[in-house]
Amino acid sequence: MNAPKQARSRRRVSPSASRIQRRLGRLACLGVAWWVPIRPIAGQGPAAPPGLDPTTVAVAQAQIDAATEALLRFPPGGGPLPRERRMALLLLDAAVAASGPAGLAPVQEFYQLRTEEALNEIEAAEVASGARLWRFYNHGFVIRTGTVVLGFDLIRASGRGGSDFQPFYDYQRRLARACDALFITTAAEDHADPIVARLFVEAGKPVLGPTGLWAGERWEGGLRRAPGAGSSTLAFSPRPGAEVKAHVIAGPAGCLWSVVTPEGLRIVHAGDLPAAGGPPSMASTDGEGVDLVFLDARVADPDAWLAALRPGLIIPGHEHELGAPAAERAYYAQTFSRLRRAREPVAPLAWGESLAIPAPAAPATDGP
Repeated sequence: MNAPKQARSRRRVSPSASRIQRRLGRLACLGVAWWVPIRPIAGQGPAAPPGLDPTTVAVAQAQIDAATEALLRFPPGGGPLPRERRMALLLLDAAVAASGPAGLAPVQEFYQLRTEEALNEIEAAEVASGARLWRFYNHGFVIRTGTVVLGFDLIRASGRGGSDFQPFYDYQRRLARACDALFITTAAEDHADPIVARLFVEAGKPVLGPTGLWAGERWEGGLRRAPGAGSSTLAFSPRPGAEVKAHVIAGPAGCLWSVVTPEGLRIVHAGDLPAAGGPPSMASTDGEGVDLVFLDARVADPDAWLAALRPGLIIPGHEHELGAPAAERAYYAQTFSRLRRAREPVAPLAWGESLAIPAPAAPATDGP
């Protein structure tokens, strides 16, 4: 009779973790039954209900509140994903699934608060070693090293999700001030925002994008475009002694950027290519591998892309793009399913979350 009780007593759970587990468990009964089974293919996610009522909004608020508490208690990391963090991201799935293009009020508030917190962190951060990255809307990221701050596919979100989703008035201007350059992978409006790009150009910051991007705009002279086919290497120095090298490969739905920071950190952002039929061979690193990849969570052939890239860390993106029809949105549930066989660490981030990236390993040398 006592053996089971003794066995249970050996498993120690902190009071805060236990409270979060109980709260997540209760909320699982309030509208997230679609977790089971987890649907493996983007486009088969949950559809938004035909009408909204106060209960729907209240449930979404409760889901976001519980998710926020769990995400703070279990922040992103490069190791195995804690059960509580996985459940928190699925709670965000449930809240977003109930939203229309402009998002429920609790979803809007969550995005706006997390975006402002991320910007405050970027502006104040000091990186002594390695890098720190932040997740923004859709496939947007900012990464800061000790010498440069680089943005990838940064958009306002309001262009896709409705004006009510705009974080705050000075959001895009602060991004342009904080970053040293902006990389854009495709002309699709969920990756490329002319308002954001123009602010970078007006601030004297390079904007690097695919061929033909915003041709004819009066400020297009500040753009550096990839070739229409093949590959090339572009380089720029935001400040003396801090050269960024960017290798770009044109594909059927935009381009792939392989960026090397002055510290030697190798970053790949392939935009929509992994989900749009881009051949994984275009990501080949000739055996060198990359330190991290911003990978579309809808990737059609994850095994082939990861074999070509050999990343040290996978940062999925494209979840919760509200401008997409509800049935075509990417969710964390699909991310977990598609990347379940990945040998490399996978670190899914919610809006506004950040993650520290270790410094790249020094190249091996011969002799003592």
